[in-house]
This record gives sequence, structure tokens and C-alpha cells, in this order.
Amino acid sequence: MKAGQLQRRRGVKSPDCAESVMLAFVADQSDPVESKRAFAQRIGEWQRQVAKAEAQGRPPPPSPYDGKALVDLYHRSAAEYRKLAGI
Repeated sequence: MKAGQLQRRRGVKSPDCAESVMLAFVADQSDPVESKRAFAQRIGEWQRQVAKAEAQGRPPPPSPYDGKALVDLYHRSAAEYRKLAGI
């Protein structure tokens, strides 16, 4: 079996296409210390917003890591896919 036939059988038309697909799903390779620092800064800012809201008698802002934004994005993407697929 030729290499081109094997690639088409796998669903990948070229090595460049395969590489682009793999790179699209690579995990973030950022500095772990910087990631932890940024996380701590976001949580600190959120805690300050919560304290300010409570002092003013307002409801606290939602946690930046409650997952609701991701779930909403998932549902919007799924609806768009169903619309495009005609499901």
C-alpha cells in the first residue's frame, strides 16, 4: 500500500494536514509558574469583587471557574452543529 493511500484511508490527505490537526489540540505549553500566578490574580480580583458587592448589599459576582460559561458555550456550539447538520 502506498503512503498516499494509507493517509487517505486514515482520513488525512497530507502530512501537513495531519500536523495541523495535531497542533490544533495541543495543550497550552505556557510556563506553569506564570499560569499559577495568573490564576491567583484572577481569584484575588474575584474575592475583592465579592467583598465589595457584599459591603454594598448586592449579590456577589459568579465565580470565574464555576463552569457555566463552558457549559453555555457547549450548548451554543451543539445547537449550531445541529443546525448546520440539519438534525
